[in-house]
Amino acid sequence: MAARSTPSSRISSPRSRHRSETLQVIAPTPRAIALAALAAPVGLLLALFRPDLWFVAPLWLAVVLALIIYDAMAGAPLAKAGLALTAPPSVGVGEGLALDVAVTTGGIGTPRAAAVAFAVDPLLVPGGRAEGPLVARDAGGVGAHIPLAATRRGVAAIKSAWLGWQGPLGLARKQKSIAIDRSITVVPSIRPVRDEGAKLFARDAQVGQRLAARLGEGSEFESLVRFMPGLDRRAIDWKQSARHTDLLAKQFETERDNRIVLAIDSGRMMSDPVKGEHDGDRDVSRLDRAVSAALTLGYVALRLEDRVSMTSFAARPKRMTQEFARLSAFAALRRAAAEIDYAAEETNFTLGLASIGSALKRRAMITVFTEFADANGAELMIRAAERLVTKHLLLFVVMADSELEALAARVPEDESGMVGATIAADLLRDRRVVLARLRRMGALVVEAPAARMAADVLATYVRIKRQGMI
Repeated sequence: MAARSTPSSRISSPRSRHRSETLQVIAPTPRAIALAALAAPVGLLLALFRPDLWFVAPLWLAVVLALIIYDAMAGAPLAKAGLALTAPPSVGVGEGLALDVAVTTGGIGTPRAAAVAFAVDPLLVPGGRAEGPLVARDAGGVGAHIPLAATRRGVAAIKSAWLGWQGPLGLARKQKSIAIDRSITVVPSIRPVRDEGAKLFARDAQVGQRLAARLGEGSEFESLVRFMPGLDRRAIDWKQSARHTDLLAKQFETERDNRIVLAIDSGRMMSDPVKGEHDGDRDVSRLDRAVSAALTLGYVALRLEDRVSMTSFAARPKRMTQEFARLSAFAALRRAAAEIDYAAEETNFTLGLASIGSALKRRAMITVFTEFADANGAELMIRAAERLVTKHLLLFVVMADSELEALAARVPEDESGMVGATIAADLLRDRRVVLARLRRMGALVVEAPAARMAADVLATYVRIKRQGMI
């Protein structure tokens, strides 16, 4: 039985509500179907042993049907129910969110087996269905708190909702579908920016002041100071000490206004999902984790008054963004990162790295977030890097493959396990060979698990700044 109801249900955003057309359906529950199915064996037994009582089976069906109709009429009416949905407009990839659902039942109380379900984009939940039971709330009515997790960037649409409950006998279930026109934007996560960036500046910031330049580190001369215990003896200026008849040391400060290029490989290899230490069972792609780490590095570089630009490349290179020189431009840098799309084709390192080198007019620190499968596949990447490393500082950031390492370290129990361990060991050996070749040519390499990638990249960047390598 189906009847089209009036548009009485409400779907609301955090600030507004609107009405949507609904479709109401009444259907028997599994309990009712089981009771009706009992008429078949009862009728069979009566036909064998008491044919004169043949009418009991159809009478049983009639009674069950009457009870279903009564249960449907006695249950709380769906026409008076109102649904309000509250969801954040955006969420960072790899982060959790929740749909808060509030349902008004017209003062009838908590219906039996009340539940709500939503058809959402697979970006938020595998399979595209999110559901939860409706429980009573202190403010009146019933509600649900449905947790979700964003696994990829994009616009996740919430298309429709199903609201329903059973009658008092549990024989009939009322349900109606509600059209919803809502979307949640999944943007690059800035959680590493908040966590790792805050840790870094908490060590260096002074109370009530902006971050001061680190004295005694870097390569730019700042002043002469009297040598004190704890200072580097290599900083002693012997000529000035002899002239002033006092032991003096040079004090340096970290260089500023360096050019930092964030180059992100968005090819097929970067679309593979990996798990992080704090993500539980969430699979977030290498590309999304690289974007988060790149934003963290960009935020810290802007705080240290360096110039930051971003680009990406797959089969073809993307146009490099303008140079951002102020911390207030971090929002624009994040929007540029959000436009980096997933690609299904292989990465063209020759074209991608060559386009980056041609766009740079002075020495820069080029940070390449990438991934490779084996030594043969990385050969073109190494050749392209050789052309850049003579003029620029190259930093390659790759994510450690924990699953591959676990497979190689596992003791094989059968032939298939032996084959898998052998292949994993060969891939890891090729990986180490490629990273060693990059280091020998003068490039810096950061290989870290997903959970520590942002922290290790920041530590390398700080060391580069201290040593004046750019």
